[in-house]
Amino acid sequence: MTTASNVIPHDDDNLHARQRSETTLSSVCTYATFTGYVSILVVANIDAGGVPASLEGIKRSVDLSYMEEGLLGAVVYIGVAGSSIVAGPVFHFLNVKWTLVLMTIVNGAASTLFALGKSTIVLLMSRAVVGITQAFPIIYAPVFVDTFAPKARATLWMSMVLLASPVGIMLGYAAGVFATSLERSSPLDCVLDPWRVPLLLQGIVLLVFGAFGLLVPERHLVAGRTMSPGPLMVPSSANAFRSLVSNGVFVWTTVNLSILYFVVTGIQFWITVYLTEVVHADPVQTGLAFVAISATGPTGGVVFGGWMTDLMGGYSGPRQTLTSLKVSAVLSVLAIAACIGVMFANSLTVVMVLVFILLFAGGATVPSCTGILVSSVPPSLRSYASSISQLSFNIFGYALSPLLSGFVMQITKQRSSGFYSVLLWSLLSIPATAFGLRAASRRLPQCPSSKSSNPSTDQDKCGETSI
Repeated sequence: MTTASNVIPHDDDNLHARQRSETTLSSVCTYATFTGYVSILVVANIDAGGVPASLEGIKRSVDLSYMEEGLLGAVVYIGVAGSSIVAGPVFHFLNVKWTLVLMTIVNGAASTLFALGKSTIVLLMSRAVVGITQAFPIIYAPVFVDTFAPKARATLWMSMVLLASPVGIMLGYAAGVFATSLERSSPLDCVLDPWRVPLLLQGIVLLVFGAFGLLVPERHLVAGRTMSPGPLMVPSSANAFRSLVSNGVFVWTTVNLSILYFVVTGIQFWITVYLTEVVHADPVQTGLAFVAISATGPTGGVVFGGWMTDLMGGYSGPRQTLTSLKVSAVLSVLAIAACIGVMFANSLTVVMVLVFILLFAGGATVPSCTGILVSSVPPSLRSYASSISQLSFNIFGYALSPLLSGFVMQITKQRSSGFYSVLLWSLLSIPATAFGLRAASRRLPQCPSSKSSNPSTDQDKCGETSI
């Protein structure tokens, strides 16, 4: 005879087994979703390396002017900047899953259209759409990680998200270099220009990812209302904006990083055509060398800069901020010297060594300067300050660089003039650094001692400084 005492434990075991099975399945689905998400971020950035590496082939196919070449690089970042302003409200009021799926599909369609485009207007319009749609998965990625990453792996997941962009750029650059090497010998030459192939594959893969996104259960991508409307450029933000503008450390650090991103973006965009047309270097050797340098220089610089900042006591607090800015000033001088040296170098080896120094030294300033952007403002303004600084980087760094240098090339009819304008832009960091150091030093007398018992209050008091 079967008793209740024999049945209940058996049922409990089945229940626990079912729960473990469901938990395991949910975990597998979450990991699969994350893997797909990171893959989308990698693939979406392939064009950022593929277009600069293929610029010579694109120019031959579509007969672009120098200015139009610059616009190809600029319109993407203008689109990203515009979407960054509205992404918060869009995610807050619309369905997150369907927004991400739609943006991925449209991004893939725009990438495909660019790869098949035969006219300047089609290329520019498709690049603009790529930028507008690309911003949404990029902006939501940290939210996804914060919501779904296992606590023990949250940092690893965030690191993978941050690495997606440079990995995609490097893959795109390598693919562009390979396509360039096939420019004359490829059997596809009579059917499809070789430079179009990697960009076409990028678009197709994004379309496939978007289609698979339709099948992802919403619970593995969204957990409730995960984003607030975010800081909008409305009158209620006027006081916050005035507070940031009056904060000299924040303003000049933002200016300095915008200058750095201007120079790095311009070099990345133009270096292949500059070295092949002006220095007369082999395009394949140029591309392979730059892939290696861009993979090691900035990464090594960021690691070194983070280690150096920690070694010297961090960047939080008025004295540490001043010390970090002094170290960044030394690194900036080294980067500027490398920029000037590139202008006089006439061999591939010398140019690449100097570019490596530039990328390493510039990358070494990023950890401390990025931290200072946050720590130099009161906690209540940090989200808003981050939005303002990112907008500055996109407009005055990434977008302005190819646009302005392309304009200089168009006016002078010389490739070298536009490239030199990118390198000379680094000189603007001299006054920006000087003003930043002045603002940081002026904080010292009016800030409480570092031994204060309430550092949070002290930080709030020291958040604003005169420019």
